[in-house]
Amino acid sequence: MFRWPGSGRGRDGLGWYARLAWPITERLRRGGKATSMAQVVALRALALAVNICTGLLTAAVLGPSGRGELAALTVAPGFLGGLASLGLHGSLIYNLKADPAHERELLGNGIMLTLLTGCIVMVGGWIVEPYWLNLYSPHTIFIGRILLLSAPTVVMGWSMSGAVESRGWFGLVNSVLYLQSLATLALLGVLTLLHCLTPTVAAFAYTIPGVSCFGYLFFQVLRRMRPVFRPRLEMVRRLLRYGIRLCGVDILGTLSGVLDQLVIVAFLPAGMVGTYAVALSSARILTVVQSGVSTVLFPSIAARDVPTIVRTVAVAFRFASLLIAGIAAVLLLVGPPLLLLAYGTKFAPAIMPFRILLLAMVIENGARILHQIYAGCGRPELVTLFEGFAVAVLLLAMLALVPPLGTLGAALAVLCTASFRLVVAIGGLPLMLKIPLPRLVFGWDDLRLLRAMLAHPGAAPALAASPSALEGVP
Repeated sequence: MFRWPGSGRGRDGLGWYARLAWPITERLRRGGKATSMAQVVALRALALAVNICTGLLTAAVLGPSGRGELAALTVAPGFLGGLASLGLHGSLIYNLKADPAHERELLGNGIMLTLLTGCIVMVGGWIVEPYWLNLYSPHTIFIGRILLLSAPTVVMGWSMSGAVESRGWFGLVNSVLYLQSLATLALLGVLTLLHCLTPTVAAFAYTIPGVSCFGYLFFQVLRRMRPVFRPRLEMVRRLLRYGIRLCGVDILGTLSGVLDQLVIVAFLPAGMVGTYAVALSSARILTVVQSGVSTVLFPSIAARDVPTIVRTVAVAFRFASLLIAGIAAVLLLVGPPLLLLAYGTKFAPAIMPFRILLLAMVIENGARILHQIYAGCGRPELVTLFEGFAVAVLLLAMLALVPPLGTLGAALAVLCTASFRLVVAIGGLPLMLKIPLPRLVFGWDDLRLLRAMLAHPGAAPALAASPSALEGVP
């Protein structure tokens, strides 16, 4: 357990910076998995609120064209980081939970692998960048190449966060995200006051805090988990055996998340790209709940017995889907006027794509929670298969709908893909895993469980461990 520096009191994995968020999450600290999820969601909601403020600021100062150029500059490092992940985020969680005795060796080999792949995709991105940004100026292409230097830190940080989450230190990772968002907002605010905020400068304001927070997370991992940086073929094979089957999920999930933006950058002018970026970022507010649930859920079910995995994920799906749908209904009513109030009438074309993307996010988030069943049962390759089909559907839909319909076509393509993803995730349970469909609709039993959890947050029973931690490790 992490400690506050200079203090003898444990703080559930939070560092000194978490004092900024601690008053909100202190009441959630004690309890079981449900309260851990609530804590993660609370911290990520705080980070999202700050990110919304940064989006408002950049859109107001830069306008649609400048916002589109900023999106073109910043999307590549995260995208390439996802491509280079090799599935090691989930593989580290799975293997560290299954074999904690070799934690240090597994972690050290995982970090070295991600550093290597991060450098490889950085070089590849440097070569491809001029062709992808062919509609932009040579100066923008040059800055985009410079920003690609942060790609290795993205993929390494993603894998290290998996190792930290395997210990149950969810607060550390999410507080780092919160601090990163605050630092970005502070930098953008200072640059705005100095009247020197441009798309290029804003891109660096987004990148520098991320690299700095990676450095702090890396220091904490070295200090607390003490990874052993000694290459061992056995450890590499174990990590890659699970990771290769899961890396398709990371790669295709990352591709799916940015493919719509990649396509519209290639087909549409910067003003329309900026409009779509505002609609998409606003609709992705809904991913906070799913992200918080999945962050706690996977370390809790990895390498467990199948009935426990299915039962736990089904409960999480019912509760999370109800909450996400409720938030979406509220945003559907109040979102459009708030968009106009916050961004101005020049972003009015973002309203209709925003409405469609809200529905798409509700469906997609439910599917991603169900994917935890496949990954927890040691069958991540099935999720990779599903994501591969989903990316193909998205690409075909984007190519068919974006040229005639613009940003509206992009939103419709995302909705079609989300619906396909949910149908496949549900249908794969009896067809691929040969297990009966769990109950996915919220009912009276869930309402009674919710009341019990609210009355006694620590009373939720812990997940039963499988007979052997190594049993079922592929």
